[in-house]
Amino acid sequence: MSEIDGTLYMRAPQADVPTTVALGISLLSAVPKGAPSQVKGAAKKLRTSVLALQSAWGQAAAVLPTVSRRAADAATDNAWGCLEGRLSAYSRLPAPNHPKARRAQEIHEALFGDGGLEFLTRAYKAQWAEGEKRLALIDDSGYAADIDELAGPEFLAEVRSTHKAYGKALSITQAETPSPDASLIEPLREASRRVVGLALQLIAWAADDDQSTEAVRRALKPIDDLRAASARRQSPPVEPAAEPPAPPAATPTTTIPDVPA
Repeated sequence: MSEIDGTLYMRAPQADVPTTVALGISLLSAVPKGAPSQVKGAAKKLRTSVLALQSAWGQAAAVLPTVSRRAADAATDNAWGCLEGRLSAYSRLPAPNHPKARRAQEIHEALFGDGGLEFLTRAYKAQWAEGEKRLALIDDSGYAADIDELAGPEFLAEVRSTHKAYGKALSITQAETPSPDASLIEPLREASRRVVGLALQLIAWAADDDQSTEAVRRALKPIDDLRAASARRQSPPVEPAAEPPAPPAATPTTTIPDVPA
């Protein structure tokens, strides 16, 4: 039986987090029961690294996605537009019949008299600053109660809520949160290193014991199958062929098998 080419296993297949977790599970499931202590030791290190990667993956998945700047901008545009429309409509009512129309006109002029809603077309941070200035004016001038009475309490509340979310999205009122993916880089690298470590220990076993070669080939098959599947996706063959089996789907809660005793 031909020897196993160890150079093929000096580097782990390039894979994302779910695929690496699934590969680790497949390799651990394939460790022969009669493997020597060196192989089982490498398998235990792989299991530890896969558990750490899986845990980091779960924590990253639990992080709520941040609101995009575009979405936050659209929400605050809508809120200010609705408030302006309500005040504008009230201010046009005939004052003799609706005495509060004059107050509506006064507040509308104070908030939107210098260009209406033109400030909503400015750059994100400039727009936020304009909104902040108007909210400060509302609070300092005691307009809030009148606005709630004239427009309805929902309108100013929506402006405040979307303005707060806008400040967070622009990292003005809250520091920008690092991408969850960044927390996965090192655990992913460590798991990949442990994949290689197990593969090399398996090859060393086969080199020392000719009777183990077939068992080692089966134990390395998850790596071979993943590489073959990746190559097939990148360079599809002219003739249809059966897709090599890929590692089973993994999730942040998939059970990681123990190393056989």
